[in-house]
Amino acid sequence: MTKEALKQEQYEPKCKTHPDAPHGFVRNASHSEDRYVCECEFWEPPEQDEPVGEAYLCDCCLTPFDGAYECPSCGHNSSTKEPVYTTPQQRKPLTNQQIDEIYFDSNLDIDR
Repeated sequence: MTKEALKQEQYEPKCKTHPDAPHGFVRNASHSEDRYVCECEFWEPPEQDEPVGEAYLCDCCLTPFDGAYECPSCGHNSSTKEPVYTTPQQRKPLTNQQIDEIYFDSNLDIDR
């Protein structure tokens, strides 16, 4: 490998490893930069709590639908526009104590 090629490789950005990052050849930028330019160089992951879009939810049963006609689930015809997030908020897992309380309070005949 020539000294110039090695130097160029050192300054070439590495691809982003985020699972949602797009990857692909960006022709115009690659020609301008005289190197391979990947789509991920221009991409930033959305913030955790930042909405990425909006959806209409049925006012009666909360089924998502286009809001223009009747809800396909219940036939109701009004909806509310709600934000859509990239990742739903994560729930905390149950502790062993909570699991035991549920198990013993439920009268279920389950073998452990």
